[in-house]
Amino acid sequence: MPDRCASPGVKASAAPIQRAHVLGLAPLPAEPTRLYRDAHRVVLKAKAPFAGYVREVRLRLHGRPAGPADGSGWDVCSYSTRAGDMGEAQGYLVEECRQAIRVKHLLHEEQAVRVAPPLYLEAGQYVGVQNTSGELCDGWRASGGGAVRGGVCLSLDDESEHGQYVWKFEGGVASERDWPRGQLKTAGRLKERHVGFCAMLSGGGPSEKDVGKDVFAPVHRAVGVLKGLGVADAKGAPVGVCIGAGACAPHRSRSANNTTQAALKTAYSAVSNRLGGATPSLIVAAYTCMHEAKQVAEGLRELAPNTPFVGVSSCQGVVANGLWCSSKKTAPGNQTALGLWAISDDGGDYQIIHIPDSALGDDPDDLTTRQLAQQVVADRVAAATTGRRTPSFVLCFSAFGFSEAVLEGVKDAVDDGVPVFGGTAADNDVTEKWSLFSSEGGVSQKGVVVVLGRSSVEVACCMTSGFKPTERKGVATKVDGYWLKEIDDRPALAMYNEWTNSEGMVGLTTNSSGTTLIKDASSWQPLGVPLDDADKEFRVLHPMKADSAAGSLKLAGSVTEGTNLTLLRGDADSLVDHLLESCERIEVEAKECLGAFMILCGGLVMAMEEEIKEVYEKLTDVGGKRASLGMCAFGEQGPNCNRESMHGNLMFGVLMFSNKPVRPTR
Repeated sequence: MPDRCASPGVKASAAPIQRAHVLGLAPLPAEPTRLYRDAHRVVLKAKAPFAGYVREVRLRLHGRPAGPADGSGWDVCSYSTRAGDMGEAQGYLVEECRQAIRVKHLLHEEQAVRVAPPLYLEAGQYVGVQNTSGELCDGWRASGGGAVRGGVCLSLDDESEHGQYVWKFEGGVASERDWPRGQLKTAGRLKERHVGFCAMLSGGGPSEKDVGKDVFAPVHRAVGVLKGLGVADAKGAPVGVCIGAGACAPHRSRSANNTTQAALKTAYSAVSNRLGGATPSLIVAAYTCMHEAKQVAEGLRELAPNTPFVGVSSCQGVVANGLWCSSKKTAPGNQTALGLWAISDDGGDYQIIHIPDSALGDDPDDLTTRQLAQQVVADRVAAATTGRRTPSFVLCFSAFGFSEAVLEGVKDAVDDGVPVFGGTAADNDVTEKWSLFSSEGGVSQKGVVVVLGRSSVEVACCMTSGFKPTERKGVATKVDGYWLKEIDDRPALAMYNEWTNSEGMVGLTTNSSGTTLIKDASSWQPLGVPLDDADKEFRVLHPMKADSAAGSLKLAGSVTEGTNLTLLRGDADSLVDHLLESCERIEVEAKECLGAFMILCGGLVMAMEEEIKEVYEKLTDVGGKRASLGMCAFGEQGPNCNRESMHGNLMFGVLMFSNKPVRPTR
């Protein structure tokens, strides 16, 4: 993942934290009569000697700086040069990342300020602190007579041998002219001063203390690039980049074709308005199975003849711009909705691969078939990426049963760290009416569509769940494909019934094959594969069927023998509360999103029933109710807390687009 603020591939608590290295002068100046306030931004003239994390900065303010009394409006930032050491002749520095901090407006006192999540520094980078407030700096005026806005009030010590650079901006805030493409001009603006600021740099990955109980911690680290960038409206967005989403859920009074045409026109009109008339670079469609996929694809080709597009069927509805969109339920399986998500990105490249049904085989339960599908996907993606820039993300949609093979095939062909995000095509009632399509191929029922996204803005991506672990744990000791046969050398079904006190088996029906469908009853008691030593993060697996004769459980995701399993629990209220709590913690970062595409669990849609409208509308707060579209899938794919893209069930994932341009390759 192109995450500039987090160390690639570092797990929570993966390595001990090294003793802190002080960037700057450890003993801060203590002379209150010597102040320097003619600055908005202070950067230490001290390169990071190794890659690590800034978890703490120390400040001595000596005066009340501009800004709210609660101490907000401050950032810690990292910077790089394009050539040589930082100096007057350098010309400019490039800001890499920001992380918000909160200071105490104390007079004459030194304070330690925690940076959470910690700010990642590469070796050779610099660290700075800035005041972003628009308030006046009390008691001081600029040389031209104007009041200073957003000024910092740090004490000076001219006798120290330690040097630190201070950017001098009249009025305290850099203008757009002074900051083209993230470059801070330094020529004629740098003065060597000695101020009351230093930073603590330590090695090791984010610790347990850093991450805490936040299930969205990987997103916090990933979207650190979003902090301090300003609200992502048309004014703040990069030139040529905008995102739009729209949806429609018409009544069933019209014919199917007319309903689809009307829904498309309504959704596309909403998208066009949000794009400000700009030509889309990519369109993603999500629709319920009551719409004919062929009609949706043909309609999109008419509306956007020169735009690449993909489409995938969604369970019972979609979420668009913060609203749950689904027609009134008149009969099981009759929900109707259609949503569109689009990005206009003049500097981006969005490449589509469509693998038809015939290339994958018919039986995803067969190991040979899955292996063939994985190889086919890997070969197609590898061929498409040869000689081209590494994708910043991969978006993929596939048929039920093939999702894991597709995911592994994509991972085989792209670089480590590229987030693979996607969902399994769904229908309203698990009757295999799902479908998918693309502009590069026709409609598929068991095929694959892949988007190789090379956006001109930074992206962030994660997947999480709202379930909590129980004390019921065991090891998968016998597995056959998707069938879990034994846990701790006992029949898996017997163990599951024992763990759930047979509650997972309430209200079951038997299908024609003699196996028992348990998908709805087991939605609140799935199995989880621990992803961390603390058992706080899990890959969730949904028991779909039970074979009483064999004593087996069929899961909606595969496990290998020797895998640790934990029984997870949740209910509509607790699950909603837990997910909403997580969303609230990420909302600050999400305010700077241009837009988001979300994968929501279709199994929970059916299990929650009346609660679904509230929960999914609230979940869209992750994107700040900006241009966002969420589909309801029968399997979710995305990066976990270890930044490894995985397949899971009953989970929630989000792919967010920031308003920060991708850093050019050096």
